[in-house]
Amino acid sequence: MDAGHAKSLMDSHPASADRAQHMRDRIAEDKK
Repeated sequence: MDAGHAKSLMDSHPASADRAQHMRDRIAEDKK
């Protein structure tokens, strides 16, 4: 999943802020 697609998901589901933040943390870990 690329960052652009992830951002689209976040924009589509603003109520899932906690899940979006967790997803960002996972992506950051993968990029290490």
